[in-house]
Amino acid sequence: MQTGLIICQCAHAGLIAPETLGSLVSSLRAHGTPFDLVPDLCELAARHDPRLEALARAPRPTVLACHERAVRSLFHMAAAPLDPAGTLLLDVRTGSADEALARLGIPRAAPGSLAEAAPAGVAEAGWIPWFPVIDGERCTNCQQCLGFCLFGVYDLSPEGRVRVANPQACKTNCPACARICPEVAIIFPKYQESPINGGPCLDEAKEKARIKADLEAVLGSEVYAKLAARRAKVEQKRLLRQNVELAGAERQRHQAADPAKGLRSQEQPACDQGRAGVTS
Repeated sequence: MQTGLIICQCAHAGLIAPETLGSLVSSLRAHGTPFDLVPDLCELAARHDPRLEALARAPRPTVLACHERAVRSLFHMAAAPLDPAGTLLLDVRTGSADEALARLGIPRAAPGSLAEAAPAGVAEAGWIPWFPVIDGERCTNCQQCLGFCLFGVYDLSPEGRVRVANPQACKTNCPACARICPEVAIIFPKYQESPINGGPCLDEAKEKARIKADLEAVLGSEVYAKLAARRAKVEQKRLLRQNVELAGAERQRHQAADPAKGLRSQEQPACDQGRAGVTS
């Protein structure tokens, strides 16, 4: 179903109470309001699900999920940025169903209808969608996260901006890069505590002091020298991967142009082995 309203069930982490989901779903159904119930918004964003782009183009996009900063960043990652002025984002992770329904102008359904309200979200087996997203309004593109992460989660866009390129490479339940971001711009939507989960940063000075202390605890006193070394290591791995991919593409191109040559190159090692046997 393509609608202008999405409700996230947070199936992988269960951060939205079943009672809240039940009340929302039953009330929307009773009111005749169409909506799209999705198992996990993070997973849709990582896979660039077309439903997110369709929602972003709706006249009045409405998302019932978790913290507003996290939701906006997830849509931006999915190349489906939300219009700040024309979008309604309701936090049902910490807020109640009654508060959300009041904002929507929808009366709460009778309690007797809750039992058949919301089917349980089904989390796909395998990869758990745990990964960072970047708050573009806070990020200064210092690239500290790029230098810190050794798993290839981040890279640079063609415009030279840091982006989350490989969310599946992130280590589940590890928010380390968010802990050392000097602008509190990295969000892990499934994390328990603010502001890492996209919740408000209530004391900027205190949070930035903590980040500086965490960074020094991890890397020692020569923080920036060690970050530069880590960044060089990441860049070396990226260039090596890029060269391997280019070499593979070049090989395939030549084989496609001359299939017989490709066959001869595959047979060459056997011939060499034969000559080696004669020589010995």
